[in-house]
Formats: sequence, structure tokens, C-alpha cells
Amino acid sequence: MKNWTINIQGMKLFIHGLEAWLEAAEEAERCHYFNADDEDERVTETRSCYDCRYRKWLRESIVCLRTCDY
Repeated sequence: MKNWTINIQGMKLFIHGLEAWLEAAEEAERCHYFNADDEDERVTETRSCYDCRYRKWLRESIVCLRTCDY
């Protein structure tokens, strides 16, 4: 879980913020739960946590609503 931390609400927070394209893509490649969001909700052309159905946008980053067990 090197790219994640648990925030004060107990949610898994991506520590790199909103523009860490490489790290978000690497995490999505390892995640067994990745599920691409609707096309009109995507922000990249590749598999990325930013484009996962289970991510929630925050002002400073994203949180994962699933727990990856890799």
C-alpha cells in the first residue's frame, strides 16, 4: 500500500494527489478490483485509478472505495 494511506474518515487515500498519472496507472494495473468507469467520466486513455468506478474524487486527491489485496 505504498501509494495509499488511511485518512481520518478511515478511507484509503491516494497520497500523490490528482496529477500522479504514472503512479495511478501502476496501481490500477495491480488492482484486482479495477473496473473502468463510464466513458464520459474518464480522464485518461489508459487504465488508471483516476478512471476506476470505485474511486471518489476529493479536492486534494482520490479515495478508493475497494480494498486491493495484492
